Formats: sequence, structure tokens, C-alpha cells
Amino acid sequence: MLRDRYGNQSRWTTPEVIDDIKTVSAALSREVLRQLQLRDVTAEWLLGSDGLIGAGPGERLWWRGKRLVELENLVGPPTSVHTARLARTRPGHIPLVTPLARNTAGQEVNTDADRAAAAVAGAVGAADLVLVTDVTHLMADGKPVHSITEKTAVDLRDKVATGGMRKKLRAACEALEQSVERVVIGNAPVTALLTTHAGTVITRG
Repeated sequence: MLRDRYGNQSRWTTPEVIDDIKTVSAALSREVLRQLQLRDVTAEWLLGSDGLIGAGPGERLWWRGKRLVELENLVGPPTSVHTARLARTRPGHIPLVTPLARNTAGQEVNTDADRAAAAVAGAVGAADLVLVTDVTHLMADGKPVHSITEKTAVDLRDKVATGGMRKKLRAACEALEQSVERVVIGNAPVTALLTTHAGTVITRG
């Protein structure tokens, strides 16, 4: 893992890592597709880098020990979603997206899954975005947070949250900025998260 000058962490991504992501996601997608079919939902697997997600330039300066050094890291933030690739989406048929992207130089790059989900949700006009994670709630002062506004989420992102939760709050705020009405973060069945019986609910305030 690399850490940039702003304190954000990123997986050091080389062409070999991109190939590994494709191999692993192909295997995982087959199992996810099988599980969805058992629930009478059909789906298709899409690579974000195959004309779906565009990415901006990635950070080039990373900490190595106590020095900032320039490293080639094939990562980039999602900046656009080409919704034509999602034209077949309908009730009962959904896309399963691996969050790779294509930058303006045509390179295939890794991008944060939560931020990619936020970009897709905003592009398709989704009312809700659910970010499933390994903790039940956002925590603040040792206590679970059940409901907050976007403004509070920004404060917690910048002053309290670290690691993966910081990225999830960043993604949540980006989704809300793109007119998604509500973001839920937590570890529970999606139905429980959507009905706000679990997780942390973030709304525009």
C-alpha cells in the first residue's frame, strides 16, 4: 500500500496487478452471478475500463519512508461514466461492474470501488447508494452513528475517519453532490440497509 501527501492510501498498481484484478474479479463474478440467478435476478459482468468509467490523473508523489518520491501508480479517480454501457439495466437485470477505468491517456487504471459506485449511481440517477463494508456503522467518539447530514459527513471525513471509512465518506459525499438522495454505509443485508434498520444513513442537509 502507498500513502500520498494528503494521507490517502492506495494499492500500488502495476500492469501485473491490473491483470490480477481481472483474473480474480472474473472468478468472483461467476459466483455472484450464480447467487443472483438463484434469486431470479439476471446480470452481466462489465469491466469499468471497457468503455464505462473514465478516470482522471492519479497522484504521482508518494511517501517512501520519510521522503516523498515520484512513483508510477496505475490509479486514478473516476471522473465520468458512459451510461450507454448500462442501457440494458432494468428491474431484474443488473450490471456487475469491476472498478477498473480508462484514463485520458488510454491507460487501464485501478480506481476506488466506492467512488466508482458513487459515480455510477450519480450517472444513472439512483435515489440511493448502499456501501457494504465490514463494520456495522460509522463510529465517532467510540459510538455508532445512525444518521448524519452531508455536512457532518464532510467534517467526520476530514477530522475523524481514517483508512477505508474515510474513502467511503468521500464516496458518499460525491454521490450526494451528484443528486443521489441518500447513502447508507454498513454491514447487513441490503434490504435492512435500504430500510434504515441498519447502518449509517447520510442525507443531503
